Amino acid sequence: MAAACSLLVDTGGLESNDAPPVNDSGAAPNDASDAAVIFEVSTDAPPDDSPAAPGCDSIVSDDFDHVDLGTNWSAVTTNGGTAVLTTATYVSGPKALEITLTPTSPTATPSVYLGRTFTKRKRVCCRFAVDADDAENGNTHHLFKLLGDGGNYDIVFTEEDGQLEIVEAHYSTTNPSFTHSFPKTTAPTGWKHIRFEAALPAGTGVGSFSLRIEDVVVVQGDLGTDIDDLSYDEVHFGSDYTQGAMERKLRYDDVGCGTF
Repeated sequence: MAAACSLLVDTGGLESNDAPPVNDSGAAPNDASDAAVIFEVSTDAPPDDSPAAPGCDSIVSDDFDHVDLGTNWSAVTTNGGTAVLTTATYVSGPKALEITLTPTSPTATPSVYLGRTFTKRKRVCCRFAVDADDAENGNTHHLFKLLGDGGNYDIVFTEEDGQLEIVEAHYSTTNPSFTHSFPKTTAPTGWKHIRFEAALPAGTGVGSFSLRIEDVVVVQGDLGTDIDDLSYDEVHFGSDYTQGAMERKLRYDDVGCGTF
């Protein structure tokens, strides 16, 4: 696989701004019960495949405030942990999603996430606010996963020791398999707003992706070079892979995925 990528910005000192789409009010997220609303995701998002559907909302949209947990999702997986709604901390109140990963041993791999399947897409964008405990001493957990080809092709967004990393992988018996890790970047602590865009090629060729934190592009590169025609058809928020014995919490708010 020939791939090109670039690490554009070290976001260690990055501060939140009010750039759309994730922060229209200019207010900063906080943990108080009377926190100002930063971005309210519509619970009446247009149906899947609607030509009028706004970007990053047409596949799934959830602010975790108005419906029961799992209502907008295909599955809620809780193997080795829990997924609950919390009022203790959020971006848009009164609630956020809190995932707790509880390994039973250093080799255990808890799998706790919200999953949504959808009709095949070549271009997918996802945006979300996330507050994750730093993984320490080599402990690793996923934050987000975009899947295709029946789960044989995926892009994984991982946190390890406070560093964020994107990994593209393809597993195939008929085409060359590969795993490609893009440069790591340091994320700001606390709540951060993330937007991820991925576009696969039509047939063989080169696709592309970009990762934004607080509306600043921090990593971008090429995807899916010289492999069979692929499309995305599933997304996970949470972790279906965890390494290390330390319990950790992942919190999500204002989640959305769609086409762009």
